[in-house]
Amino acid sequence: ELLAKLKAAVHGRLMSDVPLGAFLSGGLDSSVIVGLMAQLSDRPVKTFSIGFEQKGYNELPYARQVAQHFGTDHQDFLVTTKAADIFPHLAWSYNEPFGDTSAIPTFFLARLTRQHVTVALNGDGGDESLAGYERYRAMVMGDWYDHAPGLIQRGVSALMQGIPEPVTFKSKVNRLKRFFSALPEPIGRRYGRWITHL
Repeated sequence: ELLAKLKAAVHGRLMSDVPLGAFLSGGLDSSVIVGLMAQLSDRPVKTFSIGFEQKGYNELPYARQVAQHFGTDHQDFLVTTKAADIFPHLAWSYNEPFGDTSAIPTFFLARLTRQHVTVALNGDGGDESLAGYERYRAMVMGDWYDHAPGLIQRGVSALMQGIPEPVTFKSKVNRLKRFFSALPEPIGRRYGRWITHL
């Protein structure tokens, strides 16, 4: 049923009188959208991806693999501009505070994509709807923690204190430490600690 609904949603958006394409990150969400577009279209889908010089943030190899698999007309861009240079443009575009760092790559990607197509589909919302981010799985584990006996909760607290300081923000050690350190917090603060750098 989910596939049928996704297919119908994509089909409805393919009916356009302007050049159409798709943002492709190489993740599951955008890959599904591109796959359905390729299945429903009579010509190669135009796909667009963005990469960064920092290795931990560059998903271009995955996007290229998906583009090749579906035979898309693919373009990717490597951003070399400093993100701070676009803050005035972001403030103007959103016209209100927006606390998601994805605004930065999305802005670059949209600006570059616009040189080729007028409309671009994307996979936004899939992770939120299908619990694809680690933070959503962490919320489920946090719920288990809330219902665990005090002995287990105290053991977790002792374990957390024994975790060494992380080397980098994205390291597994840091993720574990952030997960365990937020567990004693009320659910709202816990989630806030998991999604911020604070």
